[in-house]
Amino acid sequence: MHSHFMVSPKSTYKHTFTLLPLLAYNREKREIALDGKLKHEDTNLASSTLLKEGIDRTVMGILVDYKIKVTLTVSG
Repeated sequence: MHSHFMVSPKSTYKHTFTLLPLLAYNREKREIALDGKLKHEDTNLASSTLLKEGIDRTVMGILVDYKIKVTLTVSG
């Protein structure tokens, strides 16, 4: 998704993006974790794994997390 937003000098800008990790957009990708079965319509990408502090990550099995890339261009 590419969006271009103009922000005037001495002003602020706030925008909320809603991310939908849908299987429909990622069906051809390999090695993805799913909540459900690949052939079912209501299957989505797996939720992120939240670990409490002090929990050993190596004991938990498969851990899922997502990364978001944001590019900010500022001109002056």
